[in-house]
Amino acid sequence: MREKDRLAALRQQPPGMVAGEEGAKKKKKDRTNELAARTHFDRRLMQAGLDIPAKVYTFIVIFAAVGIFYLGTLLGYLLAVVLSSVFVHYMFRGYLEERAEKRKRQMIPQLAPFIDAIASSLSSGFNIEAAIVASAESIPEGTLRTELDKVISALNRGFSVRESMAVLRDRIVGREIVSLSVALGLFASMGGNVLEPFRRLARKLREQQTVAERASRDLVMVKQAFYILFFLSVSAPGILMLVRPGYMSQAYNDSLGRLVLQVGAVLIVLAYLLFKKITSLKI
Repeated sequence: MREKDRLAALRQQPPGMVAGEEGAKKKKKDRTNELAARTHFDRRLMQAGLDIPAKVYTFIVIFAAVGIFYLGTLLGYLLAVVLSSVFVHYMFRGYLEERAEKRKRQMIPQLAPFIDAIASSLSSGFNIEAAIVASAESIPEGTLRTELDKVISALNRGFSVRESMAVLRDRIVGREIVSLSVALGLFASMGGNVLEPFRRLARKLREQQTVAERASRDLVMVKQAFYILFFLSVSAPGILMLVRPGYMSQAYNDSLGRLVLQVGAVLIVLAYLLFKKITSLKI
C-alpha cells in the first residue's frame, strides 16, 4: 500500500504547476478574445472601415429604411416595399462589400513593398517581430500604415505574430492578407531562412495590380455611357413635369399610371445596382 500511495502521489502535479497551467490557458484565451472581433458582422464593419458598433449601424439603416418606405408610399406601396427592401439589403451587404474592396484596392499597391521590406529585413538578420516593425515603419502614411500600427501595438503588448496578424486579417478583406498572415505565422513558428514565399507573394500582388488597372481603364467608356443613360432616364420625368405638368399629374392620379411609374422607378434602381455589381472589380 505504501508503494501504491507513493506512485499516486508522484503522478499528481504540484498545486502551483496546475494553477500555473490554468492561468496560462486563461491568459491565452483572454488574449484571443481581446483581439478577435465579437461577431462576423463586426468584422465586416471593420473591413469596410466603419469603426462603429453593429447595433448602431443596424439602427441607422433601419431608421433610413423606414424613411424611404414613407416617401415611397407617396407614389405607391409597391415602390415603398421594393425600395426599402433593396436599401436594407444593399446597406447590409453590397455597401459593406464595396467599401471593403475599395479599402483593399487602396492597400494593395503598398502591400507588395511591405512584403519586400519584410524579406529584406529577414535576410539582414532581423527576427520576425523586428522585421514586421521595421517594414511597417517604412510604409507611408495611409490606410495600410494605420492598420499595421495596430499590428505593431499588439506585438508590443506581448501577442504572438500569429495573433497580431489576426488583427490585420479581421480588418482587411482578401486572400492576400490571409496568405501573408499564414506565411508570417509559419515563419515565426518554424524559423528558417527560406524567403521565396514572401517574394513570390509580392510578385503575385504586383501582377494582380497591373491586371486590375488595365481592366479599370477598359471599363471607363462603358461606365460613362451607362451613367449618361441613367441620368436621362431619371431626369426625363422631371423634364416632363416642367414641360407638360398636366401629363404627369394625369399619370399620378390614374391607378394604372401610378403602377407604371412605380415599375419604372423600380427597374431603374435595380438596373443601377446590377450594373454596379457587374462592373465591380474584385482582385
